Amino acid sequence: PTAAAMGSGGTAVLTRRGASIHSIDTAISDSIDNIFHLAWADAVCQGGVHLGSLYLRSGEGLSAANKTILEEVAVALGALRGPWIVAMDANINAAELVASSWPAVVGGVVFASDLPTCHDNTYDFIVVSHCIAHAVAGVQRVQDGGLNPHWVARLLIRGDARRKAARALVKPPLV
Repeated sequence: PTAAAMGSGGTAVLTRRGASIHSIDTAISDSIDNIFHLAWADAVCQGGVHLGSLYLRSGEGLSAANKTILEEVAVALGALRGPWIVAMDANINAAELVASSWPAVVGGVVFASDLPTCHDNTYDFIVVSHCIAHAVAGVQRVQDGGLNPHWVARLLIRGDARRKAARALVKPPLV
């Protein structure tokens, strides 16, 4: 609970037993390290996946400050090697984020629940790197998450995600 006796938000990463999770601090600018966090988990696909949690400033929409935050997150995601998933409490609707073209800039796909996640809005959603977007089965709103007025958003990933992955040949650089 916070000082106002309210529940504080956050994210949780759940994997099967034996999967390892490691925090990544080097890719994140000091100006956003309290609202954006990255970790790597040995899960979802061969080589693992980077997992992020992002909270944009509340009540501002796509303000200059929130656009700056998104730009810094884009830089951090661009520095990663491999697929990533970012869970967001964006404080803007998923459609507004898509209209900003930020998901296209970072090479991501937005997945959101069909049900509202904060009052009548869908502010809580997940952006998934396009290379593993095929593995997403959907997003659920969890009714009993205990974070009033928000509902928890849960990303569901197909169990056969590795089977549907496509191998790609990469031309080696000239020596």
